[in-house]
Amino acid sequence: MSSQLPSETLRARDTIEYYSMIFEYGDKRGHRVQPVLEVDHGADADQSGH
Repeated sequence: MSSQLPSETLRARDTIEYYSMIFEYGDKRGHRVQPVLEVDHGADADQSGH
């Protein structure tokens, strides 16, 4: 399924929001919000995120 999603550029201070699969569907404890602390713009930066 992830191959159907468009790639996105991440920047420091962006926020990633997701649901942890360890919890049952609908369990609010599975909701996660994490800040992007650092982005590596090294030699692999031109790759499509794979």
